This record gives sequence, structure tokens and C-alpha cells, in this order.
Amino acid sequence: EVARHALDLTPDLGDGGEEGALYHCGVFATMAGKEQEGLDFLETARDACAEGSARGLLPEVLFNIAQIKLRREEFGPAQSQLEQALSLVAGGADRGRELRVLESLGQVLSMRGDHQGAASRYKQAADRAVGPQAKQLRASLRKRIAEERKRAASG
Repeated sequence: EVARHALDLTPDLGDGGEEGALYHCGVFATMAGKEQEGLDFLETARDACAEGSARGLLPEVLFNIAQIKLRREEFGPAQSQLEQALSLVAGGADRGRELRVLESLGQVLSMRGDHQGAASRYKQAADRAVGPQAKQLRASLRKRIAEERKRAASG
């Protein structure tokens, strides 16, 4: 119901409004526990973003699709969505978004048993995390890197 309301607001959103409305419908439906409905909206938003003027929203849509796939333990599709999102944000101005994608990729790779790959993605994230506010994040990532390398060595 909330998702449908968001879609009804589309005309008020201007250019790129439909993609944004579909994205919000997906997020709201997922938050309401309607995961499949949320996924359907997000996949429609992904296709609309790829074809429309809201390409800047595409990495966020892909990230959210990946999170649903990850919860469902669909690791291959989750990784694919995250890799695509990373290709759109890597080296860009939005480091926060890039860090989230890299961390999620590390998580997916770890869950798939690719501990060396997970360590590599966590290292990429640690290298991109700059500034005093990122100190705690870097420390957390270094710990995860060590854990993944240990798992890789024992596996």
C-alpha cells in the first residue's frame, strides 16, 4: 500500500521521477516485509534507470537488490549486482557508497568461501577509507582482512 502510494506520487517528482518512485516502492515494500514485491519493484527500477535519465540512482538500486539476494543466500546473483554497482561508483566522488559496495562484496565472497577474494575487497575498502572519521572503519576492515586471510590459509 505504501509502495503504491509512492508510485502515485511519480508525477510530482519531475525528471527521473519514475525511477526514483520505483526504487522507493521497492525499499518500502522490503521494509514492510514484502520482500518479493520489493525485489520486483527494484528490478523494474534497475531496468528503468539503465534506460532513463536517473543513471545516478542505478548503483543504489543494484546495492539494494544485492542485499535481498544476500538475505536469500543467492550469492552468485548478489555478487553480480554488487560488481555492477562497483563498476559504476569505483574511483568516484561518493566514497561512502563505494565503501558500502566493497564491504558487501567482501561479505558475499566470504560467504561463498572465497576468503582471499573477500580479504582483497576489504583491503580495497580500507585503502579507499580516508580521513580521521574513517579511522575506526579502517581498524575494523584490517581485522576482517586478517580473519579472511586466516580462513584462506586454513581452507
